[in-house]
Amino acid sequence: MADSSKEGIFVEGGGVQTCPPPRLYTPKDPANDSVRSIPKEGGGSMVRHGPYRAYVYAPPQYTPGRGIRKYKTALKNLIPVRKEARQKDVISVDSAGFLSFISFSWMSKYIYKAYRVGLTAEDIPEVSPLDSCDLNAQRLELLWQEEVSHKGPKRASFGSAVWRFIRTRVIVSSIVFLLSLALGFVSSTIFMRKLLEYAEDENGDVMMGVTWALCLTLAEFLRVILFSWNWALNYRTAIRLRSACLAMLYRKVVRLNSLGAKSGGLINLFSSDGQRVFDMVLFGPMIVGGPVVTVLGVFYILWLLGPWALLGMTTFLLFYPAQYGLSRLMGYLRGKTVTVSDQRVRLITEILSSIKFVKMYAWEKCFAKAILQVRKKEHDYLQKTAYCQSLSISMAPTVPVISAIITFLAHVGAGNSLTAAQAFSLIAYMMRHMQPLLHLGCEFGLKICSGRKAVLRLQVFQIVAI
Repeated sequence: MADSSKEGIFVEGGGVQTCPPPRLYTPKDPANDSVRSIPKEGGGSMVRHGPYRAYVYAPPQYTPGRGIRKYKTALKNLIPVRKEARQKDVISVDSAGFLSFISFSWMSKYIYKAYRVGLTAEDIPEVSPLDSCDLNAQRLELLWQEEVSHKGPKRASFGSAVWRFIRTRVIVSSIVFLLSLALGFVSSTIFMRKLLEYAEDENGDVMMGVTWALCLTLAEFLRVILFSWNWALNYRTAIRLRSACLAMLYRKVVRLNSLGAKSGGLINLFSSDGQRVFDMVLFGPMIVGGPVVTVLGVFYILWLLGPWALLGMTTFLLFYPAQYGLSRLMGYLRGKTVTVSDQRVRLITEILSSIKFVKMYAWEKCFAKAILQVRKKEHDYLQKTAYCQSLSISMAPTVPVISAIITFLAHVGAGNSLTAAQAFSLIAYMMRHMQPLLHLGCEFGLKICSGRKAVLRLQVFQIVAI
């Protein structure tokens, strides 16, 4: 899907036209990897050095699209199977059908060739123009300039521009994920319970049992399809945002005369913060599943076992504030860790740049002591973060078990009977849906907090001139 209302499209003969993909010039004599001349279109030649592929790159130009036309390329991915002609030197994700897109089978030929004979530089295709750094950086810069023009340089938020960049795809991904959760809820609470009731009934109709089994199979199949689609959307959205941020950061760096004391922080921006932005978009949309699963669980227990059984859900309701607090604490510790890491990298860079003076005046022990102090401080923050993460991970598996025990005790203690169909359907729902989301909810929250801090660091560095 397209990202937002400002996304351009690549169409043939349409209203919005972009530059063609890169024109590749592959030598006709692959056996010779030395320097040689390669003819170009329109005369002239290019010189190729070594085994790398020589090419002329025409950067795509972003043009804001309007209406449904801007989603044309993304909507074509919904066609189940596509038999279109594919460009040999461009990755085939844009020409993949729906089944190929969600299963990543369009990568099979590259993986198989890498397994059989290995890949060379000639075998690696060009990235999709829609995922390129140039195009996405142009689009994010346009959104950022609009943010600055509307709110002013001081009130402008780079996070708002980032949200507009990923808004449409994140909303669609969240809807797809919620649909997969709904199918999982139906399969666990209705179809599985009906199958268990059929197994308990000695005089049950065989066709009825077959019907419930087929319904359970179909619901699980559709759930897996939607869940895979959610991952495919998130991966591509994360790639686009990371490419845009790093490209804008690179353009900012090449405009600077000197990095000065920012070199250490710049290294972390390119490596750590770029990955945090990627993880935020990859895992962030799935955090909406936690509240939805909890609400569905409350209504299901209320309908299945009665109001007394809701005492078991208090465990989940108490776990979410604790989970949120741990996520905030880990985000705070991560921010402190990044700050100390910048100090360490900056100190080491200064030492290496002035190593002659350090050796001349025998300052090795002094600087070694300073590095060890900074490293010890960084180690302490990392250790505290690991303790909080371990506590969160250890709490998640125990919460559904405790909740199920309290639920069953409250239901039986109120004088009600408990059947196998009721017990196993409730346990299946808690273990299959509640436990994974509780286990990963803290991780998702941590990814979002870390990603937000990375976006703020990018704005502080002013990757776009205001």
